[in-house]
Amino acid sequence: MPLDGDIKQFSPQPDLQDPVCRVLMDAIRLIRERGWTRFQMCDSSGRLCIHGALRAAAYGDPYGGVGALQAPEYSAACAAIGRVLRAPRGRLNHAEWNNAPGRTAAEVISALEGAARSLAAQNMSRGE
Repeated sequence: MPLDGDIKQFSPQPDLQDPVCRVLMDAIRLIRERGWTRFQMCDSSGRLCIHGALRAAAYGDPYGGVGALQAPEYSAACAAIGRVLRAPRGRLNHAEWNNAPGRTAAEVISALEGAARSLAAQNMSRGE
């Protein structure tokens, strides 16, 4: 996992007034409450993969927005995760990353939190 263990120590708290940070933090909450899964957005027990959690946070449903115009908050949250994971040009197939052998719920939550903190730092540097 490419996240530095000290990221919390040096990064600002996510701003829940920012709609993109809110999607990221809601996705964390949903995974903590419902559990995490691989190979599907939502399993029969209600557990969510990273993609399903982001969709549920943005649209209210793990399958929300499929085949529809993407909400800007959802697209920006996905791009923020891609940057934290150092995906080329911020692009990342979240399903492949989520489903990688050995991936853990803690890593998924860490990536979401890192994206929210990174976004908060960017907003602070712009004076937002």
